[in-house]
Amino acid sequence: MLYIDEEQNITLTRGDTAMFVIALEDNDGEPYTPQEGDRLRFALGKSWGRDTILVKEIPLDTCLLEIEPSDTKELAFRTYKYDVEFTDADGHVSTIILGDFTVDKEVC
Repeated sequence: MLYIDEEQNITLTRGDTAMFVIALEDNDGEPYTPQEGDRLRFALGKSWGRDTILVKEIPLDTCLLEIEPSDTKELAFRTYKYDVEFTDADGHVSTIILGDFTVDKEVC
């Protein structure tokens, strides 16, 4: 099961696949077309700023983040913290999404 609430908090059954398209916007709220040298990455940790357990680069040609079954299969059932950071070609970093990431129970 995958659920994303209005505050960007995610609940995913442990071991499931999840795919998210990350929408990029400029400062005016218009769609942003990635430029050469830009980067987009997802990070998951036990708490803010500590104990990072998963980092994934998100391809800019699709802006598709894929959480694979192996990414969560060994994680404890609990709520983690996550963020998505955009880094432009000049090295400016912007956290564009942050929230809770709950790994939910599975039957087996």
